[in-house]
Order: sequence, then C-alpha cells, then structure tokens
Amino acid sequence: MSKVEGLDVATLQLLVDELQRQGIDLGYRFVSLVKHRVSKDLQLDLNLLKVMELVVEIDGKLFVTERGRAVLRKAIERGLIPQRLASTLDIVAARVLEAIRRRS
Repeated sequence: MSKVEGLDVATLQLLVDELQRQGIDLGYRFVSLVKHRVSKDLQLDLNLLKVMELVVEIDGKLFVTERGRAVLRKAIERGLIPQRLASTLDIVAARVLEAIRRRS
C-alpha cells in the first residue's frame, strides 16, 4: 500500500474493519469499544511488524520501512501475493480511507 502511508493506528483499525465489511475478509475479529471497533489480533500483528522492523511508528503515524517494501516485493515476485491483488487492495484502501476521512 505505497500510496497509503502515515496512518495512525485508529485509522488502520477503521480501514481494515471497513475492508472486511466491504467483503474483503482479512481474518480479523472486531469488537465495539465505546466509539470504535477494534481488533486485538490486528494490534498484535502490527506490533509483530514493528518488532520485525517492517513498519515503524513515528509521531503516532505508521510507515512501511524499506525492509517492509522489500519483503512485499519479494512476496509479489514469488507469487505469494498476486500483483493484481496488491493493486486492487491499494485502490480499495484509498477509496475506503477517503470515505473515512470525509466522515471525520
């Protein structure tokens, strides 16, 4: 998701929840807490990505590292993630993010 950088964790949670509501099952279970729906498993995965230095959090925003981009490129090259899927997710994520920002 190269076009979608600098997300805060709350927006990432909203994005993944909305993608799943749109029919893209990413395997996370969300529960409602006060105003937001959150996924503990998504937070755990995010923490793992940080430990592996694939993403970094700077001033409350998440960024994919060069190492993270390299891993993603290799996964696409090896056919673990179809290029078409990666491109489609980029487009869908951008649309969902725009809708989330309009609601805020």
